[in-house]
Amino acid sequence: MREIHSHAYYRLGLVKASILAIVFLISAMATDACQGRATDMVVPTPHDAAGPAFHRITTSSKSFSVECFPTSVTVTANVADPSGIKRVSLVYRVGTAGLYTSVDMGYSNGEYRVTVKGADVPYGKRYGVWEFYITAEDLVGNQSQSTLDRSVEMLACVSS
Repeated sequence: MREIHSHAYYRLGLVKASILAIVFLISAMATDACQGRATDMVVPTPHDAAGPAFHRITTSSKSFSVECFPTSVTVTANVADPSGIKRVSLVYRVGTAGLYTSVDMGYSNGEYRVTVKGADVPYGKRYGVWEFYITAEDLVGNQSQSTLDRSVEMLACVSS
């Protein structure tokens, strides 16, 4: 019985070593294929068990409206993970009840960002606190969520 267990552990060690060798081979092939230039390819690390981290989440304004300026709000975030980022989404709603709407955030100049127009906010409750959070997934499937932000108001347009 002891011999079977040690053989199984030996085989498990060979499997782990084979996986590491494949990761290094892929990395070397990518570098060779690009003539030594740096690439954006990220090889997932086998020890990554945490979701992406959120840094510096900002909004373009503290209020917006359907008809009055500003008619949109842009949410920007720095999101990082050692395995690389697969997807980042903004999830929002007006008020504290009702369904959330999710939109993908695009990557540009080192940041993830998305602009939400007041006219694109689903009908229902259209005025009040515009609350949101950001979700992200890394290349190995770990997910994370930012804290809920309630710092933006969706306002009714009042003309005099």
